[in-house]
Amino acid sequence: MADDVDTPMLARAIQLSMQRQHTKGPGSEIAHKLRRDFRRALEFAHEMGYRKPQPPMMPKRIIPPRRHNPQPAILDPTELGAFLRAVDAYQGSIEVVIALQISPHVFMRPGEIRNGLWTEVTLEGDDPRWVVPTSRMKRKNRANHIVPLSPYVVDRLRLLRDCNPGSPLMFPGRNHSDGRTISENSLLAAMTRMGYERGSTVTSHGFRHTATTLLNQFRDHHPGHADAIELQMAHTPDNLVRAVYHHAQYLEERRGMMHWWSAYLERLKAGIPDAHFN
Repeated sequence: MADDVDTPMLARAIQLSMQRQHTKGPGSEIAHKLRRDFRRALEFAHEMGYRKPQPPMMPKRIIPPRRHNPQPAILDPTELGAFLRAVDAYQGSIEVVIALQISPHVFMRPGEIRNGLWTEVTLEGDDPRWVVPTSRMKRKNRANHIVPLSPYVVDRLRLLRDCNPGSPLMFPGRNHSDGRTISENSLLAAMTRMGYERGSTVTSHGFRHTATTLLNQFRDHHPGHADAIELQMAHTPDNLVRAVYHHAQYLEERRGMMHWWSAYLERLKAGIPDAHFN
């Protein structure tokens, strides 16, 4: 019966599963998945009336922590310049090409880029920006994410908008009428055709790791600082009030940093030595 399930019983089940799967080391995912599934099942039982008391506490201490491995990413500036040239030379759909072109410049998450709407973007005026609503962010309790746009990104997005007039989607899929955007597989397939195998140094997620690594490495050469870099990565404080405050507080630094970063990437693409000094 659902009422008989308690925390020790759940703990024993998780331990037994880890032993059978030989996953007792750090980063074991099966334990986390089991705890998630147990919680959902017991919550459902409670909602449907099969269980009167509240669900028991989920076991925590017996479960190994997740291991967060960074996505494969290009960290060598020369290799990064070569990749940017390969993207420009790639013969694919305009949506896929531009998504790949701007991804290293804005270092947003791939889904945030692919599912972008033109209503989120301001391309005219002195402060072009992309404002990703909190509903599309990885963490839903954060403020809207402001991404200052460099002249290069503005140019690319204007071209994209002209190619798909009237579409609310920034990156519509091949069948523009079905309301779907390009897929992450489309980006991965394009990079594979360019010679970058899946799981190598390039992934659509890895541009964020590239940016945060090099921006921190060259922090003396651009107007950003450690907090500005973290905020631009959308690594904001959990407290929403603090998040909103800091989001506005460091916007000038972030704008200058994003313009420097975009110009730096263009210099790398041009093969300019010591591009970070310019």
